[in-house]
Amino acid sequence: MTTQLSLPICASPGCQLVTEIPGTPCQDCVKAFGDMLRPGRPLTEAEITERDEAVHTAYRVARLRGVL
Repeated sequence: MTTQLSLPICASPGCQLVTEIPGTPCQDCVKAFGDMLRPGRPLTEAEITERDEAVHTAYRVARLRGVL
């Protein structure tokens, strides 16, 4: 069995870029969204997953229906 290196992914919804600190936005999102980002505590992986679950489900349904 091999172990897979898991890098922290950006906390911005829809972004899959790697970030330096888990639960925070990546530098590209910081540049793109600037002052629109609200400072706060870093999100846990579970919080990000829970937050984005409905969107991922909607995309899966749309793909199955041939909409995307």
